[in-house]
Amino acid sequence: MPPASGQSYGPSDILTIAFSEDVEADALSRLGLELDAIDVTLLANYHNQTLTLRPPSPLSTGQHELQLVEVSTDGSIVTRGRWIILVEQTFSVSEQPIISSVSGENSLNASYRLLDNDLDNPLDRLIASGSGFARAQIQQGGLSGQINANYFMESERSRSATNKHLDLGEYTMSGSVQDDGTRYQVFGRLLLTSPFSF
Repeated sequence: MPPASGQSYGPSDILTIAFSEDVEADALSRLGLELDAIDVTLLANYHNQTLTLRPPSPLSTGQHELQLVEVSTDGSIVTRGRWIILVEQTFSVSEQPIISSVSGENSLNASYRLLDNDLDNPLDRLIASGSGFARAQIQQGGLSGQINANYFMESERSRSATNKHLDLGEYTMSGSVQDDGTRYQVFGRLLLTSPFSF
């Protein structure tokens, strides 16, 4: 069973030729293998009626010719099989492009009081409150991840949910791995409060 002509392969894919049980060992010993007219017989492995070849270096994109030849007893070479294989560009995870994005929204409201005559319990002259949300996403091949985070800021501690000026809120992290059509997902959530006071 030879490689299928016209079938696509990756640059480093193993090429396999399977022989039927009725092929004699003597005939197998006279076989040679050529890849793009270069003898690669010594690089091929034979085991259990199967001849395998891992290209010595990644094949370039495009068409390549694989030939199975037999050296007859008189020294002549007879082609026993010839296949045209198509090599398409593939990427390992480390070679695949990284796609990333960062987005966020921030809101800040501030007010400053110029005059505070006759107030029994005057508040701070500057009052500020705000919140923000950020998202980061990254993807490389079948790997992807996302982080979401938010924060809340309140200058008046009495109006803060945690009695602090800064709350780091909630962080969520998720990721997924896709391999051979199967998708695995991981999700985590972390609630934090800020140790900072100002």
